Amino acid sequence: MFSSEKLRRLRTFVDLRWEGLRPRLVLLERFEPHVRWTLRGLLVTGILASVFKFTSATGLTLSLCLTGIELLLERTLFRYTSLYIQALPDFHYDPDKWSSMAFLLGSGTLLNAVGFVFTDRNYASKMFGLFRAWNHGGDDDPENNIRLTFVIDEDKYWIYVYPSFRKKTVRHFFRSMARRSRTDKRGKEHLGLIAFAMFCKAFATAPSFALGHFLEAQRKGQPFLLIPMLHCENAPPKIIDDIAPIRKLHFKAKPAHQMNPEDDEYGHWRLRPRG
Repeated sequence: MFSSEKLRRLRTFVDLRWEGLRPRLVLLERFEPHVRWTLRGLLVTGILASVFKFTSATGLTLSLCLTGIELLLERTLFRYTSLYIQALPDFHYDPDKWSSMAFLLGSGTLLNAVGFVFTDRNYASKMFGLFRAWNHGGDDDPENNIRLTFVIDEDKYWIYVYPSFRKKTVRHFFRSMARRSRTDKRGKEHLGLIAFAMFCKAFATAPSFALGHFLEAQRKGQPFLLIPMLHCENAPPKIIDDIAPIRKLHFKAKPAHQMNPEDDEYGHWRLRPRG
């Protein structure tokens, strides 16, 4: 049995579209030589078949099959791909150095904050440097270039942080690549691919479920901060003052049982460790 996720990946390589009553095969550009040689093979097969004597029913069946395959392959639409590479870590990712999360509720002019707690100050600087790179180096993220997602279950929650697949630079790049179909890629379809890093870690909801308090207090569309914090033995984590926070307006929080293939995190989510 193919899952919907596997089928979606398979359709990246091969797909069948219906244009009215006429099917159309869609393949990646790299299969174009294979289709060309297959058509030549069908031609040769047809010539060789004419040498042999078949019953009328067999001959008709063979002719229809060869003609049908030839018509399908002749109408093949080829896809060419382009790859957009989001900023990737230039350091070794060590999940053990991301020790916990902290949620701070502001008052007055102070904003609520989501704290990433690290065991190493230098590692915190590298992680937040990567977050900023996803946001083109800025400390303010009104366009949701840095995606923050909480997936909540009964005894634990997962936090995802990754670059947006839909930010302006990605859309502009793919539009410019799609315009090639009007010139050197005429008659072909563009398929955009993205290379990116997605970070995820699970934390227990017990004992106080601080995330729940943050979600209750944080109004949709209102600003909050991402802040780096340093783990302290036998003491609350402290804010790392020499690393600037990142101001955001967006996040996503979703119950675990509602995760589905439409969620960008789903591919990772379904492969998560159980138990």
